[in-house]
Amino acid sequence: MKYLFLIAVIGMFAIACHKPTKEDRAHAAVAQAVKDSLKDPDSYESVSFSQLLKLKDTVKIVDGQSYPQEYHGEYEIAHTYRSKNAYGGTITKSDVFHLDSGLTTAKGGYLGQHIKFSTQN
Repeated sequence: MKYLFLIAVIGMFAIACHKPTKEDRAHAAVAQAVKDSLKDPDSYESVSFSQLLKLKDTVKIVDGQSYPQEYHGEYEIAHTYRSKNAYGGTITKSDVFHLDSGLTTAKGGYLGQHIKFSTQN
């Protein structure tokens, strides 16, 4: 009985000490952003995520003009998910999301439906 209690305490301590990875935090923020945008949030079903990418500052040149693109440590990830549309039918959609440097807020919807990308579950 003593050992069972000790094992339970060690197990609870191990679970409490688990620190979510960057990917875990990104997936949670994206899932919340998707659910917030759906008419039926309970119908949300995650299918897959792409690799989490840290965006690098760049300069785009268009017609000889330079346009600096500053991302301030933001990340990007693509996500495929299923949900019900306004008519009750199930659709599968893929979108790209940008996340803040803390991986707490996701903004997205840049690709639209039926986009293929390499996935990581």
